[in-house]
Amino acid sequence: MNGRLLSRRQLMASGAAICSSRGIFASENHAPHVTAVAFSPSGDQIIVGSQAGVSIRDAATGATVRAIATELDNVHDLRFSPDGRVIAIAGGTPGESGAVELVQWPSGRLRERIEKHDDVVYQVDFARDGSRWVAASADEVCTVYEMGSDRPSARFTKHSRAVLAVTMLPDGETAVSASRDETLRVWDTKTGNSLRTLHNHSRDVHALALQPDGGSLPVVASASADGTVRFWQPTIGRMVRFARIASEPLTIDWVANGTKLVAGCRDGKARLVDPVTVKIVETIDVSEGRLFAMDVDPTSDGRVVIGGTRGLMRTIFFET
Repeated sequence: MNGRLLSRRQLMASGAAICSSRGIFASENHAPHVTAVAFSPSGDQIIVGSQAGVSIRDAATGATVRAIATELDNVHDLRFSPDGRVIAIAGGTPGESGAVELVQWPSGRLRERIEKHDDVVYQVDFARDGSRWVAASADEVCTVYEMGSDRPSARFTKHSRAVLAVTMLPDGETAVSASRDETLRVWDTKTGNSLRTLHNHSRDVHALALQPDGGSLPVVASASADGTVRFWQPTIGRMVRFARIASEPLTIDWVANGTKLVAGCRDGKARLVDPVTVKIVETIDVSEGRLFAMDVDPTSDGRVVIGGTRGLMRTIFFET
């Protein structure tokens, strides 16, 4: 990616104005892909994960502040606990092992390292009260841990291929996972029992995103290699609607107080989806390569950081 500034745009659609910001980037073409990104709880720093390790960048300039030590060969997810005091670093070595490192924030001190999977851990998520967390692995298993314990309290074992994503629902007792077996599954996090299976996707399901403040029936979005983003009410097993995407969506997240969904795609474009009309509200050119990871600034609902090929890290803004 190059270092030129993107021109500022004001675009009106469905009550939202969208504008792209200046790029924040690693300019070396041989830099490893950025496969995980997360804003710090204060929003002034961005944590970046790749095969080069984990670094902390200044959110305004992109300058590296410091590194966080990790033993992981590949980093696939970075996730803060609800109180912002712990960051989970997930990844591992393909075909060999998967691990999650729980690191104190902001000190960067390792709190504990849990290596219980036979393949890489792709994603982790915390219950809203911070009492437990769940890990999704390429070994086809999800594991649930009580905070402070290194022994699984439950295991989800019904997927037949790698589990690529997992999200805890607001009740903390239910989770949704997504897999290369083309399904989503809904789980009881205390017993590990599979509550239901959602079958509508026809290819790998890459990503999940829980809609903020979804009400009594939580809404979860899923992104798949079948070129769709689907919206579900998983607690009743209902697919609400779906949007067709021109390029395979690889990563998704909610913006504008949960009224819009951003999809980062294989063609390097970020597409803003209206979940009600299932129309693409706007498309932003972010990169010439794939977009792998995304996070929304907790202090500014419209600011999104995206990670992609060859060290790409860029912020874009969605103004409401």
